[in-house]
Amino acid sequence: MRDFVTIRIAGCTATVYFAMFFLPAHAQWSLTQLNQPVTENFAGFTAPSTWGTADPAPNQLDSDVWAPNQTELNNSSASTFGLNYILGRGISTGGVTTPGIYAIDTGGGVVGIGPQADDAAWSPGGLTIKLQNDTGSPIEMLRVEWSYLSYNDQVGRRASQLLSSNTDAAGSYIVPNGNGFLTVDAPELSPSWRTIPRDLTFNASILPGDDYYLRWSFSDPTGEPGNGTARDEIGISNLRITPLGTVVSDTFEWTNAVSGHFDTAGNWTNTTGVSAAPPNQGDTANFNEAGTYIVSFNDNRHSDFLNVDAGDVTFLSDSSALRTYSVTSGLGRAEVSGGTLTVGSETNPVFLDVGDSMNFGFVSNGTVTVGGSDSRLDAAGASHAIGFAKSAGALNIVDGATANFGGTLNVGDSPFIAVGTVSVSTQGTLNTGHIDIARNTSAATGTVTVSGPESSIVQTLDGANLNIGSASGDPGSLDVESGGSFT
Repeated sequence: MRDFVTIRIAGCTATVYFAMFFLPAHAQWSLTQLNQPVTENFAGFTAPSTWGTADPAPNQLDSDVWAPNQTELNNSSASTFGLNYILGRGISTGGVTTPGIYAIDTGGGVVGIGPQADDAAWSPGGLTIKLQNDTGSPIEMLRVEWSYLSYNDQVGRRASQLLSSNTDAAGSYIVPNGNGFLTVDAPELSPSWRTIPRDLTFNASILPGDDYYLRWSFSDPTGEPGNGTARDEIGISNLRITPLGTVVSDTFEWTNAVSGHFDTAGNWTNTTGVSAAPPNQGDTANFNEAGTYIVSFNDNRHSDFLNVDAGDVTFLSDSSALRTYSVTSGLGRAEVSGGTLTVGSETNPVFLDVGDSMNFGFVSNGTVTVGGSDSRLDAAGASHAIGFAKSAGALNIVDGATANFGGTLNVGDSPFIAVGTVSVSTQGTLNTGHIDIARNTSAATGTVTVSGPESSIVQTLDGANLNIGSASGDPGSLDVESGGSFT
């Protein structure tokens, strides 16, 4: 699909096309932010013979997160994670009787997972998931949302309930709030999949860094032994888990003028409160040390506000694994004014995820460079300034990196003297909505350049505007050079 944008260049008008761009969604079982859910919809899962493994293919589940127990009572044993789990039976559209793990397709694609039982397996049994509190704060409660899937075509009914544990030790599981589910009494003449939503909130008390376990039990109802009877199918789908807790807001300053880890408490000073470092959800992270230094990430981290106002700061993963620094809760803003920030490299990628606006050179000079094919910068807000109040701002996207901006990118678009510069090169990609370049009647200037093969700028909003220059102000320019692409 293509749509029109309008370009205004110092009084003249032209028309170009742009292509729509969509970002993939990701899910994980690390609980990284208070009051923000993680989800699992089982997309791509097909329950092959080895349905779970520690290094899963797209059609398998991660056995570091999921563990089965197919022969014992639900509360009688601990789980074993990280193994290869077999007896996957493929996709069930309803009516299967062979015991094992199935990917459930209710008619519109795989939406869930479920065990089919016989007298020897899954009667009883359980599926356990392991969660980790990576929020940096205590989790006080959990909200767990899911749906039961049932296919009632047999005489043998099935029962299920959700259990929870802080330790996964034998005998440690409890039943929150007395939840439970039973399939219907008699086989349906024309069976079809039923979807039964569940929404449960309960006390959890999970300290930072601790694990927590949820187990869905599956059994024959009390007093209804199987004795060779074929059983209904049952499974779970649409998992959504939200850690609930109180967010404490403090301001932390980086006090190490040499390189160090973000997670190291000694690299930070809390200037407003008593919460332990490093900064986390609810907090402000200030980088205001002069000098050149690397801040390494050995895990995903969070804050409500990121400010770089001194020094030459580089964010790098401590390995080849992508690390995410989320600035998406609370204010959800980032500003680089008075310093420079480099996000990632080809060998040590970082994803800086900003939930609202990000400004570069807003009140003093500031430069941001995003580098490396797996590195990425997202800023989802309505407006982003590059060069504003008598300051120079610059954004460089290089070496295959990607930057995604919502709303309007304002490049040197200021009523004051200002300089805004955007450069996309060496296979970098910039996706944004509207673009305003030096549009004010002032001495501000703005330049956007895309240069080199496979380097691109894409406007992603329906009816997006590209406004360059003004009738009487200093110039703005958009330069597409040496095989670069603008759409």
